[in-house]
Amino acid sequence: MKKIISLALLICLFNATNAQIKGNDIYTAPTQVDGTDRLPDLVITRVKVSGNTVSNNGPIRTITFEIKNQGNNSLGRSAVTINGYFTNDDVYDAKTMKASCGTVLRNVNITLSPGKTITTSYNCEDKGIFSKYRYFVIWADVNNSITEKNENNNLNTALIN
Repeated sequence: MKKIISLALLICLFNATNAQIKGNDIYTAPTQVDGTDRLPDLVITRVKVSGNTVSNNGPIRTITFEIKNQGNNSLGRSAVTINGYFTNDDVYDAKTMKASCGTVLRNVNITLSPGKTITTSYNCEDKGIFSKYRYFVIWADVNNSITEKNENNNLNTALIN
């Protein structure tokens, strides 16, 4: 009997920080360190640079990409700005970013439920710039206007063919 009481006391002490005792039952409350588990999380997926169509202003390349919410909460109607850059490596770094294709989408209002994606494309004039660089970088939420679960995963790259 003493062993059973000791074991019950040990369990109570072990769960003391997040347990509630109601009658003879012990209920362990869920632990939450911060609120980031309930935030949206935007990522750019499936980036592709394609085409070489000709317009009155010269050749045009099409950049197609997906914006995905991989967070645990919906992104309510929010303004998102997405920029595109050229670089010779596949990592965004202000030192290696050599040129910009400008703002791909500026203050576009989107709504995304957890796990959902939006596919979009952008045309960029190819004034010889695509042949100078190996990668195109797409960066979502450039201005960090959306509070996310992870603020460091908002960009992705595509190899330029």
